[in-house]
Amino acid sequence: MNNETRGLVNQTVRRLLNIMRITIALILTVSMGGCSQPEPEESTKYYDSKTYQRFVEKLDEHGVEYRKGKDMNVFYPVSQSQAVRAIASEVNAEYHPGCGGSFTSEEKQKAMEAALKVRGIPYTVVELDSGPSITCSPEHREAFHELFMSVLRGEYNEQ
Repeated sequence: MNNETRGLVNQTVRRLLNIMRITIALILTVSMGGCSQPEPEESTKYYDSKTYQRFVEKLDEHGVEYRKGKDMNVFYPVSQSQAVRAIASEVNAEYHPGCGGSFTSEEKQKAMEAALKVRGIPYTVVELDSGPSITCSPEHREAFHELFMSVLRGEYNEQ
């Protein structure tokens, strides 16, 4: 082998070694940090589409990262847990503030609303998948329950 041929062989070997070094560096970069593992997730499940939709709206309002799953599940990074719990509490307080109930009969629903008005108990009607539900604040829980049972049994009489 003459000197010129040896020079070409050495040059080719150096180029191949450089290519191999670059390839190994890229492989190490990708495997060690270029593809980071996703953060562990937690989830919250809702059973009513209206409260679920409100929950998702609130997550958007607060800029919380999440992804929707099947059957009204919401998945979010563990690092967002505290913010998500606060939002869930806010939504639950909006739809279920402390006491409440619903009737299958529109007549009983209207009777309950009338009974609450007569007694001066403030209430709100929220729409759920199952229909309207009457809610009130926790300090009226006992009076609400008594009226609810009275209306449910057909014993309520506007007096």
